[in-house]
This record gives sequence, structure tokens and C-alpha cells, in this order.
Amino acid sequence: MAHWNRFWFQGARPEPLAAFRILYGIYLLGYFGSLAGKLFLVFSTEGVVQPWLLPHSAIPPPMVVLLLYALWMLFTVAFTLGYRTSWATPMLLLFYGYFYLLNLAVKDTAYDRLNLILLTTACFGRLDSIWAARPTLSTTPDTDFPINNWVARMIRLQICFLYFGAGLWKFSAPAWQGHEMMRWTLLGAWGTPLAFRLAALNLPNIFYFGLGWSVIIFELIAPFTLNFRSTSKATMIAGTAFHVGVALLLNIPEFFNCIATYALFWPPEELAAFGHRLRVTVAPRRPTPE
Repeated sequence: MAHWNRFWFQGARPEPLAAFRILYGIYLLGYFGSLAGKLFLVFSTEGVVQPWLLPHSAIPPPMVVLLLYALWMLFTVAFTLGYRTSWATPMLLLFYGYFYLLNLAVKDTAYDRLNLILLTTACFGRLDSIWAARPTLSTTPDTDFPINNWVARMIRLQICFLYFGAGLWKFSAPAWQGHEMMRWTLLGAWGTPLAFRLAALNLPNIFYFGLGWSVIIFELIAPFTLNFRSTSKATMIAGTAFHVGVALLLNIPEFFNCIATYALFWPPEELAAFGHRLRVTVAPRRPTPE
């Protein structure tokens, strides 16, 4: 029991959660910002809206949508900057949940569900301990708020389950055993112009076979290699390349939320040292005495 409690609730440095907050906040600003151009079309009475678990009377008029969206973005900025995250994070989750039920849920995407899980878990942590517009703690280990370790562990486990579940499904799916799946994925509805150009090269089947199995192998082993210091950094580099490739070839940059969670796998003392060096770098120089 003591080992179990130490695993979940021992004191933890605040830097990993702060780095996660910043990276994830930047991701959310990009994701939510991409909805601005189609705000009225997908969320207001002037567009085509299909609510889930909400009555059609919950669809707001355009000006109300604009106001709600502005508040949504405001809380996202507060979250990213680390300003009173104890209430900014739940409010961000509330607005995200509303827009999700209003129309985003109809897409039934894994990245939206992951975002809801990440934000729900983050509500229990103290994300503004350090590197924040309104820091609540010093740079010492966060021993007076051990729940932070539970939050970090839960997010890490969620990412590991996501990768392993996706890899296990592909491993057991007959369509992924050959080369056709990757070829037709590039030529499918998700394919980008870059993917079409790649497919037009008429590369041999072994290329698509290797590409598909590299995805399967990465997703199956990443949940384990992420958790060992000797392999975590190489796995994070491979994972970043994987998600960038998905964005470039399949136009799904929304899975960059996975990259933001890598901060929780990075050695805390290295993040602390990086933050210290950054503060020294950006600090204004004092005038030299004459």
C-alpha cells in the first residue's frame, strides 16, 4: 500500500505539469482558433448544426455564439498563461463540453474525446505552480500538493492506453497485415495533396508494407519505452515525427495534443534546468558600474 501511495501521490516537481499546460494551451489555441472561420456555420442557427444530447433549442443565434466563443478563447488564453487555472481550467472544460455537444460530437473523433479527458484530469491539478502569469508556488518540489503526481500519472496512462489500443487494433485487423491499407489511406478522403503526390510515385509494395508496420510497432511499444529514461527521448522524437507525418499526409494536426503530453515524460530536473537557463537568457542585463 505504501508503494502504491508513493506511486500516485508522492511529492512531484511542478515543472512537468507547467510545461504540459503551456504546450497543451498552445495546441488548444490553434485548434479552437481554426474554428473561427466557420463559427456561424457549425455552431449557430444560421448554419447546419446537429446537437448531441442537447435539444435543437440549445442552438444559439450568431451573436451569442460569437460571445461564447470569445469567452472560450479567453479561458484558453488564461489556461495557457497559467492565470488562476484552478477556475480557468474547469471553465475551459465547460465551454469545450458545450461546443462539443453542440456539434463537434457528430464527428466522433478520438482527439476530441482525448481533449475532454485531458482537461477533466487537469482540473484536479495545480497547473500554475510555476512558469505562470500568477504562480502559486516556488520552484521547489510540490510536496504540499501531492495530487499533482496523480494528475500527471493519469495523463501518462491515458496516452499509453491510446497508443497501445490503437496499435493492438491495427495488429489484429486483417486489412493492416498487408500493404493496401496504407496505400489507400493516402488516396482516401483524409489524404492531402502531399499524400497524393507520394502515392503517384508508384513506390513498391514493400514501402507501404513497411510504413504500415512501422506505425503498428511504434504504437505497441511506445507505451513502454516512454516510461524508461533510457528510451523515452527517442520515443518522443519518433512520436513527434509520427504525428507530424499524420498532419502532413492525412491533414489531422489535432493529434498534436499527444505531443503536448510528452512534457510529463521528460525528466523534471532537466525541465527545471531549462527553465532556469531560459530565465537567465531573457532577463535584462544590469548596467555595469562605471
